[in-house]
Amino acid sequence: MVEDKKALRDGNKPKVVILSSTEQMRMIRKAVACRAYEIFVNGGSVCGHELEDWRRAEAELTKPLGCGLMPLEENLWVETGTSLFEAGSIEIWVAARNITICGKPCSSYLHAHKEEHGASGQPEMIFNVLDLPVEIDPSGTMVKLNGPSMEIVFKKVKTDAEVQGTMLPFLGMAIASPIGGWISDRLTASRGKYVGRCGVAVGGMALAALFIALGTVVQSAQIASVILAGGAGALYLAQSSFWSVSADIGGNSAGAVSGFMNMCGQFGGVVTASLTPLIARDWSWNSSFLVAAAFCACGACAWLLVEPEGNAKKTGAEPVAAAM
Repeated sequence: MVEDKKALRDGNKPKVVILSSTEQMRMIRKAVACRAYEIFVNGGSVCGHELEDWRRAEAELTKPLGCGLMPLEENLWVETGTSLFEAGSIEIWVAARNITICGKPCSSYLHAHKEEHGASGQPEMIFNVLDLPVEIDPSGTMVKLNGPSMEIVFKKVKTDAEVQGTMLPFLGMAIASPIGGWISDRLTASRGKYVGRCGVAVGGMALAALFIALGTVVQSAQIASVILAGGAGALYLAQSSFWSVSADIGGNSAGAVSGFMNMCGQFGGVVTASLTPLIARDWSWNSSFLVAAAFCACGACAWLLVEPEGNAKKTGAEPVAAAM
């Protein structure tokens, strides 16, 4: 019994066909031409009404697709009804920027058509056409039937600007990390460890907080990508201080202190991955970014309390005392 239901469900599932926009248009025009000729013949083959016959055929067979449409982060979600089509006859023609949902019309549609147009033949196929707001990958199309409605999920194709936008934060981190280490060493040699280590960490995390907060007020996605990349780079300016201060404070236990510091950082990454979408869901994405900016600002303030030279002085005194 379960297998019979599954077979019935699979038999009614729409068929996804990858067709270019040009090929979709060609097949629709062919169907319209056949229907226009049928109207011409049923009308007594009277010449002079070819344009009217074509327009009537086009109006009968093709209509814009009525649907709900929602762009998601990586996908494009579309929901539409299936009540116009005969069960098991639906095909979805998919191209990069448009789709056509077609199939045999259901009996209620044919009955309404007969009442409106009389006995002038019936359309064999009807076509609902939709131009997509973004480019999609036709091979990633997924379809789900929910009673009289149908959900279609398309995988979006990332534009060059989007690809570059995802690369920018990593590029910023890669550039800023060695620069932060170089600045830290220079300041440590000239101004001491507190300025060279803690000062760089305070400046980097404060800049990161500023950049992340600014990213919530810009309107352009491209500018937001650049600003957030600046935030990631600013955070990594401070990265060298995390490790160098761990070594300074840890002394002979620098490995254990560095490992513990890194473990805490990983726990923070786990919490961030779970907390960020929850904040975005209950409030907004801007709220999640502002929370991140606030944490960066708190981190900058906390670095003001760190004493990187305290333990180094003690460890430096131990050999002198032992020698005496």
